[in-house]
Amino acid sequence: MGVKKDCFAYKCSNYCAALIEMVCNKRECSFYKTHEQFRLDVARAEELYEKRKQGANNVKARNH
Repeated sequence: MGVKKDCFAYKCSNYCAALIEMVCNKRECSFYKTHEQFRLDVARAEELYEKRKQGANNVKARNH
């Protein structure tokens, strides 16, 4: 295995911002993603949130 320094959560050789231990030193980490993948996932989540928020507002408007 080994530390994946290109991971979004990697901060230094013994610190992971996503977990309480450096799992990647021991086995494959299910949280691993590059900074670019992380940025794209955040943008996608924000987009979905806005769509759902707009949908909820439309339901409220129809019920009043």
